[in-house]
Amino acid sequence: MLIYHQGSDVALIEAFEEEHDVTVNREALNGSEWATRYISETDAGETSADVLNFNGGLANLLTPAIDTIQSVDTPNQDKVYTGALGSSIEESITNIFGDDAKQLIHTAYHNPFCFLYHEEAVSEPPATFEDILDSRFEGRIGAAQYAMYNVLGTMDKFLGYSTEEAENYLADFGEQDIQWGGIVDMPQTILSGEVDVGFWMLLNRVPGFREDGAPLGVTLPPKTGTSTGHYAATDAGDNPELAREFVKFAMTEEGQELVTEGEGGSEPINPDMSGRSEYIQNQIDEYVDEMYAVIFTEEESATYNQRASEILGF
Repeated sequence: MLIYHQGSDVALIEAFEEEHDVTVNREALNGSEWATRYISETDAGETSADVLNFNGGLANLLTPAIDTIQSVDTPNQDKVYTGALGSSIEESITNIFGDDAKQLIHTAYHNPFCFLYHEEAVSEPPATFEDILDSRFEGRIGAAQYAMYNVLGTMDKFLGYSTEEAENYLADFGEQDIQWGGIVDMPQTILSGEVDVGFWMLLNRVPGFREDGAPLGVTLPPKTGTSTGHYAATDAGDNPELAREFVKFAMTEEGQELVTEGEGGSEPINPDMSGRSEYIQNQIDEYVDEMYAVIFTEEESATYNQRASEILGF
């Protein structure tokens, strides 16, 4: 069996191999590589991956090949689509893939967006979008350029801002003399003292640093977005039955415990399960009132990318 994956669910894969006495060949593909490769292979009539694992922000890239995705009924499926988070997942994937989306695209975990800060440098950390614009943070904020379309889209589509308000916010944010960098490297950039705050970072970057005693703190806006992780079973590989079994396994409580452990702090999508990191769960409980899955259609992604680039002069 072959999986194109994000590379962090090794524990899940190994447990599946042991339970089914099979070998799962893994191709860890970054960004949109999984979609480019899979669609290229299926368009050419070639054998491809049995299972796809991808970020919800890139789910729309699967649209041209959705006819190659198998329908699977998974454990705890109804629990996924409860509350603001579950409803936003259901609405978003249905908008992209149609009424059968819940049987095609399976959400296993999520990773909330947040604000990071240096606990020794910031006595009053930002806890809202408006706090980020405070003059005391000017020149001391780190952010990723490629995440700015995500900020604009999340505010406009999910958080109750009008399009004009969201665009004005992004323009004001750009006036803060932002230090642009990458999401993966930003915790270390904060701890080195180059910046004090990381804007729109991913929560699963935090537990490892805190376990090592680093003064890396986190807050979340009362309404925020979260990056979702998905699985899909294809009929383009040599093992369609095993592909269905793998997706089912990923959605069991055992499977979700394994995949969230591998993600280093991501939250299981099943609301009955607690997250891996007590610190992360406490931060979510303390700060967050509503959380929405950041999943855009292809048209929305293109629009938000263009507007963010125009507003910030990228």
